[in-house]
Amino acid sequence: MHKKLIIFGASRQAKCIYKVLKFEGVEAYGFCVDKEYKKEDTYVGRPLYETDEFIRQCSPQEYIMLLPISFVNRCVFRKEKYLQFKNLGYDFYTHISKYALVYTDRENIGKNVYIASNTMIQPDVNIEDNSYISEGSQIGHDTHIHQHCFIGPQTTIGGSCDIGEGVHVGVGTVIREYVKVVGGAILGMGTAIYRDVESPGVHLHTLSYEPRIRHK
Repeated sequence: MHKKLIIFGASRQAKCIYKVLKFEGVEAYGFCVDKEYKKEDTYVGRPLYETDEFIRQCSPQEYIMLLPISFVNRCVFRKEKYLQFKNLGYDFYTHISKYALVYTDRENIGKNVYIASNTMIQPDVNIEDNSYISEGSQIGHDTHIHQHCFIGPQTTIGGSCDIGEGVHVGVGTVIREYVKVVGGAILGMGTAIYRDVESPGVHLHTLSYEPRIRHK
């Protein structure tokens, strides 16, 4: 990587991402946050920029971004920041942990995608830009994860699912094969999804089991 890597955010999660990257041999140059979150000039010993200051001083030719943020206003804030930097000409770093099992082709994985350790991505999975796949998740073959999604730790997604734009999947959720989840849906922690999720917003309970009829 020839450009200097900047992580957006200065939360405990950003610190965690920084330390994971360092452990896996990727050194981040510094951090960037919006004005209201900047308290000091450094974070974990690295430069901490305010967003407008960073844009003025740090050109897209020299710096590359990683936006791992996920929990502020669900996936909406991460989408806004991704589009802001993209429209300014910045490129994005995709991190695939060396401790993940990824069997899909590299061209099926977009920009600003984070695939954490102990994750298993089966063949022909498509993960679009600005999506975060947390630790221990399993993504079944031929599943399509659209832009700006967050897949929580220990999630299991069956084969041939379609996860719409900006979907937030809570810890330990299980999604049956061939299920479609509409964009903007929020699946609560530990939810079991047996049928299509057709409305955006929060879904906190298991969606009822519907047996599939197999035709001979």
